[in-house]
Amino acid sequence: MRGDNRVIKIMSSLDDKIKVSIVVPVYNVEKYLERCLNSLINQTLKEIEIIIVNDGSTDNSLEICEKFEKVDKRIKVYSKQNEEIRGIVYD
Repeated sequence: MRGDNRVIKIMSSLDDKIKVSIVVPVYNVEKYLERCLNSLINQTLKEIEIIIVNDGSTDNSLEICEKFEKVDKRIKVYSKQNEEIRGIVYD
């Protein structure tokens, strides 16, 4: 994952412009990801930031995210190792 200092610098330089922050969790969703990201970047509200958090995808999800990040400066990609949570029981 990229350093926290970078996040602070990005946020302080964009605070005046950003009206909405969108967080997109990503894990092995290459089949749907381009459609999702195209939908977000084509919204009528342009003062947005799109924060993509890749949770250790093993498909091409990260590559797709990075491609979009290069094309649209509102997109920031963060990647980390998958942290599978075990032992959670829902009633």
